[in-house]
Amino acid sequence: MATFCTISDLVAFLQVAIADDSASALRAIAEASASIQNYCRQQLEEVEDDEHVFDVADGCRRLFLPELPVSAVSLVIEDDEELAEDDDYKLGNYGILYRIGRPWVSGVQMVAVTYTHGYPVGDYGSLPDDIVSVCVRAASRA
Repeated sequence: MATFCTISDLVAFLQVAIADDSASALRAIAEASASIQNYCRQQLEEVEDDEHVFDVADGCRRLFLPELPVSAVSLVIEDDEELAEDDDYKLGNYGILYRIGRPWVSGVQMVAVTYTHGYPVGDYGSLPDDIVSVCVRAASRA
């Protein structure tokens, strides 16, 4: 599981010395990170080629990908047919996948989407500052 801050972040926040391999600090960071993910109900660390299958209502022209942020859509299959990006579908803002020209085929498990979402693991510069800050503050309380 990814963590959303480092021991160095804790040291800077608390202004105390903490060993780089401190088991209690590492545990506090891991627990704070898990709590953030549970609260958000999102898997915030990057997942490549995650597949989600959608049930589609009649007349639906957009699908909301469940995990954010979405960085890429690699494959869309509708009713056993592979679709082409920009011709058949387009990824909009906030993980919304739009069907171009007509609604999605309606029914149970009619559209399968393979996509990449989340933030790169260990790349703390890519995480939003507020996530790092919340993690540091929660871990520092432990």
